[in-house]
Amino acid sequence: MKSVFTIKLSWKLDQVSILDYNKSVVDLIDSNTEPFVIVLEMAEVEYMNSTAIWYMAEWYNIFTQKWWEIAIVWAQENIEDTLDIVWLASRIKMYSTVELFKADFLKIHE
Repeated sequence: MKSVFTIKLSWKLDQVSILDYNKSVVDLIDSNTEPFVIVLEMAEVEYMNSTAIWYMAEWYNIFTQKWWEIAIVWAQENIEDTLDIVWLASRIKMYSTVELFKADFLKIHE
């Protein structure tokens, strides 16, 4: 079964704040050779600018090239709408709760 890592994103994601999260994601990528799932917990994210969206799209591209997985849980409605407009919501699996993510993960990886 794949390992699951969670990164909790918060507040406003912009060209400055996204860099710390990008370092965490890159560190996970660099330190893992086996496939894994990264869950972005976004309950506290109030805003995303285009730079943050670009980084999320880049993470998606890296993960799909490696056959790894990325998911988002607890995104607020405005964040879901933003991700939907830029088509990331149709690519990255979105869950309203961690429990729904866990149920789907266990079903897929039985």
